Amino acid sequence: MNTVKSRSPAILSAAILLSLLVPTACSRSSGPVREVRRESLFTLGYGTQEDQLDLFRMEGMAPPAKTRIAMQDGIFFLSNGNGAKVLTLSSFGDLLSMVYNPERNPPPVVLSQSESQASGRTARPYPFLSPGEIAVDSRKHVY
Repeated sequence: MNTVKSRSPAILSAAILLSLLVPTACSRSSGPVREVRRESLFTLGYGTQEDQLDLFRMEGMAPPAKTRIAMQDGIFFLSNGNGAKVLTLSSFGDLLSMVYNPERNPPPVVLSQSESQASGRTARPYPFLSPGEIAVDSRKHVY
């Protein structure tokens, strides 16, 4: 019993000290608050084409699948579950590559041209069911 009574003043002191420090930790600094401006880099359309996101395909009454985005070194990686594809886009919105399920997507037009393949832009078929979460490492390997 004595140990509980002897510790209660220490706990009370710590609580008072914390209640005094918390408001100062949350206060504004003396400098002005800077605003980060929004900058639209590019837009993506809705649909099933190679440079579009399929967000609303609902076979039956199934809920929409996940669409996720990751960025590494200014390159955007999009996983589109409804479209069963993974897109790689430049910081300007140019389509660099696409991995897609050919059963759920039309054949790529832009990426199938010979000049696109010569510049390293590729489209590869893969039997995705519904890609979801996406992660990219420093070597730009997609997981």
